Amino acid sequence: MNKDGLRIEKIKSDHAELLKKVRESIITNHENLKGNIEEVVTVLDFDEKSIKKQEATIKAQELVTTLTKEILDAKTKEEIIEIRKRLNYYINKIKSEIKKRELDESYLNAYQEKVTYLRKDIAKYIRFLKREENISEIDHLYSNYDNLNKEEMTDLKKALKREVNYNRRNLAEPKIEDKKLVSESTIDASIKNTLSDSFEVEENTNPYKFTMTQKEDDEDIEFSISESNIQLQRPGNQLKENNNSFETKEYLKSRVKDYDKQYCIRPTLDYSKEDSGKNMISFLKNLPSYIHNKKAIKHMESDNCRFYSGSDLRSYIEYLKRRNSISRGLKCIFSKTHLYSDSNLIKHENCAAWLSDFCEKNGMEIGFAQQLEKTM
Repeated sequence: MNKDGLRIEKIKSDHAELLKKVRESIITNHENLKGNIEEVVTVLDFDEKSIKKQEATIKAQELVTTLTKEILDAKTKEEIIEIRKRLNYYINKIKSEIKKRELDESYLNAYQEKVTYLRKDIAKYIRFLKREENISEIDHLYSNYDNLNKEEMTDLKKALKREVNYNRRNLAEPKIEDKKLVSESTIDASIKNTLSDSFEVEENTNPYKFTMTQKEDDEDIEFSISESNIQLQRPGNQLKENNNSFETKEYLKSRVKDYDKQYCIRPTLDYSKEDSGKNMISFLKNLPSYIHNKKAIKHMESDNCRFYSGSDLRSYIEYLKRRNSISRGLKCIFSKTHLYSDSNLIKHENCAAWLSDFCEKNGMEIGFAQQLEKTM
């Protein structure tokens, strides 16, 4: 067997390992979701008049388990995509019941978190299965190896390199069972299709809409906030009326720590007001983190739209976009005024204060503040 033959064997072995890991992760995350649903069902306040609702919820709970098993037993990605549509239907059915029963927000957040882990595993599983088409094409070319013309040989070499890199990238990432929301070191171009395909998007009830604008002197896409047409009754205890600023900031610090872990956010060095030489060194050290974090931010924005629209996550996304802007970093080096007026942004230790100010300025409520009102 020649060198290319050995590479093909290694590709197949690595592919099998990826499938094994993601299947194990699906099982683990399904068990976590199952336990969460069982907890929710026990606290849902069903009365005699809503016995049918109770039966439907329990049936949905059972079908989540059944359909997850069917996904693992499916033979093709097309089967999995069809089963996933039904699974998402029952997942959203349970979510709808949690909202209707007005349980404490922590139940909904915990449920959505567990759902997100499972959904991302299934999307990853589909992406891995799609690679089998590439492997089949490689096998087809290699079967006629001695008779390949120059163009076909070039295609084979490129296909081998592509699969080797893909497997190396995914095997080198944090273990799937670590349940990181963002674990891939690069974004596969097909992720939008696999995430959006068959997802049932919930009706947007966020009273604020974010409009993307492109600044001429900044490569970042910025968001401006305006009131949407959706009319909601907001809890009276908004941030600007909240006297528990210390508790709010401690809550935000905790959420930032959780998000950093979930999305694998890399820390960046602060810039100095006085030392431009030190800033240049900091910028060069920050550059790899900027690139890495920008990819993670894309995942955060997708999750914020699909699964969790909390102001703590939305504000942290805006903070990260500013902290990880290459053009802003360059301006910190060459301008003595740019960003320095906002010490909460250039010093990461003041992150929670920046998030709090951002939410207050834009009239955004934080879940922690709403929970405080319930206890008052």
